[in-house]
Amino acid sequence: MSGKDNGGSAYPFEGGENNNLQPCYGMTLRDYFAAMALPSLLQPAYSDIGTNFFTESDAADRAELAYAMADAMIAERAK
Repeated sequence: MSGKDNGGSAYPFEGGENNNLQPCYGMTLRDYFAAMALPSLLQPAYSDIGTNFFTESDAADRAELAYAMADAMIAERAK
């Protein structure tokens, strides 16, 4: 992902003096967007009832597409 805008943190928590909690920056917005896109990308692989033709190659393709969609959402968000 080097050089790409990751959108910043999704669900960051700053912590504070009064609660003794350390800051947590959460996942990146890019990861969050990719995770939200993934279920719709998996649906075609499981659309035939009783069959499962989802291969390792399919998984890599779906993950790549999920992050491509996340990158597009971040780019659109920046407009």
